[in-house]
Amino acid sequence: MTAVISRGAAKISVLRSLQSSDFSEQQLSSSDEIIRKALLYIKENYREKITLAKAAQAVGLSEGYFSSYFNRVMKTGFPEYVMKYRLIIAAGYIASADTLPKGLSLKEIAYMNGFSSFTYFSSAFSKYFGVSPRQYRNRSHSSHGH
Repeated sequence: MTAVISRGAAKISVLRSLQSSDFSEQQLSSSDEIIRKALLYIKENYREKITLAKAAQAVGLSEGYFSSYFNRVMKTGFPEYVMKYRLIIAAGYIASADTLPKGLSLKEIAYMNGFSSFTYFSSAFSKYFGVSPRQYRNRSHSSHGH
């Protein structure tokens, strides 16, 4: 269990550093206008329902072309990228629970970061980070002396 939490903690640590800088700009090595527009769209709308069609429209491309272009440039699919972005933001909220309004639940954090199902959020969080949101919150609080 300690190895799983350590692996998850290391992954969260790296990803939180991406979040604290600008996650979008961090991944760009070129001045790719299409990707920059897509990432800005995600950043501005991640709390809402984001579809491939809406994102394609935002960058002025067909859905099919945008999907394959995003996949080729970003080395991940658009829906996967959006989910990871939301998870990283949510992890930041969970870790900094002391600075959030008192009593903000994990479910509220999930919903405010664009997840429509807490069960899906919890499962995706656990799969991606190697610890559940609750384990991460508890570990984060205990490392701050709470």
